[in-house]
Amino acid sequence: MIGDNVCYNERLNPSTKLYIDDYLHLLKNEIMGNGEINELARKIYKNHKSILDVLFDYKQDSISLVRTFFEKKIEEQGWILGTKGRGFIRFLTKPLDDIIPKRKAEGWRNNESFLFEINYVLKQKTKLVFYWTISPGDEEAREKLRPILDDTSENHIDHNSKWHTYHNKVRNFKVEDWALKDPQEIIKFIDDLFEKEIKPNVLLVEKKILLHKEELIKIKNTEL
Repeated sequence: MIGDNVCYNERLNPSTKLYIDDYLHLLKNEIMGNGEINELARKIYKNHKSILDVLFDYKQDSISLVRTFFEKKIEEQGWILGTKGRGFIRFLTKPLDDIIPKRKAEGWRNNESFLFEINYVLKQKTKLVFYWTISPGDEEAREKLRPILDDTSENHIDHNSKWHTYHNKVRNFKVEDWALKDPQEIIKFIDDLFEKEIKPNVLLVEKKILLHKEELIKIKNTEL
């Protein structure tokens, strides 16, 4: 099917990208308010309805497409994906997944007390930020994790004293533009991001938390 060939990963070739850009440019800058051109547009749409519907769906679902690249990279590291959210990649390393309490939370569906997060839809889908977070809910776990993580980053934000985020490094990342790039370019960007920023910080945080492994396991295994 055309959708299978266009919507995922390697399937979108440069000529198709150009076709999308040209057609959207026509819609935005030429068609609106011009009856004669509106009629032409209707004819174009009628003659190419199936492919245009697929392309518009593709454009709208760029968030999901980009997610697949991030998730694949996480899995390549042997890390564990956490609670899903649209435009968010959440994860733990395997050693941390074994000890982080998941008893009660007022934030994530899977009740994790702590997760690493990549938010790639920040500021109306134009920015990407990587950080690690303590969630609200399990006060015993929070009290244990706070002093450990306060030492991992100078950039620490308390969100209404409930969510505690660390690192919070923002970079430009317009999702719709990246979804149309060559897959190898997306992979290169993510590889560089992981190599230079994400992986070193993840390993640093993991090391500090694992120093308190026994205490956290005890909390994890104690019922509320």
